Amino acid sequence: MGSSDHFEEKLNAELRFYEERLGKIDTSYTDLIEELAKRTQDQALAQTFRLIPSLLNRILADARSELQRGDVVAADQELERAKKWISFLQAHLQKRYVKTGHSQLKGASEAGKKRAEKSAVRNRAMAEEFKRRRATTPEWKSDTAIKTEIGKERGIESRSAAIEAINAGLKILSG
Repeated sequence: MGSSDHFEEKLNAELRFYEERLGKIDTSYTDLIEELAKRTQDQALAQTFRLIPSLLNRILADARSELQRGDVVAADQELERAKKWISFLQAHLQKRYVKTGHSQLKGASEAGKKRAEKSAVRNRAMAEEFKRRRATTPEWKSDTAIKTEIGKERGIESRSAAIEAINAGLKILSG
């Protein structure tokens, strides 16, 4: 098999792949395209989005006929054109998810900071309580037991979480 035959076979397989994928476009995908078109303020761009599936059908049909006529270069050019339209559409479809994801991460980060600030205040108060109790509790009672008691009083059921919270508070107090 020569290099041109190999290239033609590779092109045929790639073309078949895109034809099959295009044949599997269902209403959920066309609904996404319609949603994208409705969100787009530029009406010409919105119309372009709506036309891309039929445009891809035509481009792939042209590529198939070029390949059948033996014009491998023209078929390859048509296939590359189809790929560019697919990339264009995918980029626009994914753009909203990237924006949404960024907003969610930003919101989560802000919420995490607020939660950390609340936890720091609680941890500091628990650490101060631990220091008071440690000074007045008999030596036979362990630090762990005192920390666990304080944690339970503050609604922290987990022994390790109570210890961790008070230790974090002690770090805050030690500056």
